[in-house]
Amino acid sequence: MRRILSAFVVGAALVISASSAEAQRPFTIGLSAGASIPLSDLSDSHKVGYNAAAHLGINMPMSPVGFRLEGFYNNFTGKDEGIFTNEDVRIAGGNVNITYAFSGVGMRPYVIGGVGSYNVKPKGGESRTDFGINAGVGAKFQLSGLGTFVEARLHTISGDPQLQFVPITFGIEF
Repeated sequence: MRRILSAFVVGAALVISASSAEAQRPFTIGLSAGASIPLSDLSDSHKVGYNAAAHLGINMPMSPVGFRLEGFYNNFTGKDEGIFTNEDVRIAGGNVNITYAFSGVGMRPYVIGGVGSYNVKPKGGESRTDFGINAGVGAKFQLSGLGTFVEARLHTISGDPQLQFVPITFGIEF
């Protein structure tokens, strides 16, 4: 019983120290990838796609507030409509986000939101660049000694038609 209790105490101390070290890093670089779920008009013509992103995180010392500069790429495959198939579409761009991290042991939940520029380009078609917003939730945790996170965000792109999608990503931070 003492060995189990000792192992638990040592494990908890490692998790707490890892979370503290994560919170004190002023800058992080992150890479992420996952599935992108189309919503609204985009879901009528396109299937679930994929995404990839890179970001620079700026963390305020002794504060739960941080900032994230992010570049992203999403690709959606067109649905077969019988007579024709919708063209694949890619959405790429950049965002400036604010994050707010909640306290946690082992896992640190956060909310994220921001604004950005979105370039939408159907395969073989004309591209358009519009303003957009995003908001979502995530959680940071240690996995095999790496700083990792999982998150989901709703992206809404202005324009005609207004497009919406939700990337669900898993990422690592250095």
